[in-house]
Amino acid sequence: ENIVYIGTDTRYVVRLTYKTKIVIRRQNINRFHLNQYAIGEAVKVNIPVENISMLEENLSEKERLKLGKN
Repeated sequence: ENIVYIGTDTRYVVRLTYKTKIVIRRQNINRFHLNQYAIGEAVKVNIPVENISMLEENLSEKERLKLGKN
């Protein structure tokens, strides 16, 4: 959905469903991946669970309760 180069990192906004999107921050260790994807292109995302962070501000009250964060 969107790609933003921010110097040391590139930020990718990936739409998973009509209502759900994720933001991926990738360090620019090398330049190989900088032009690898086009906006609107279908991609596969594989992220190790230990590298995922859910921001509380994006959670609904129901989701907070499910995670034990009230």
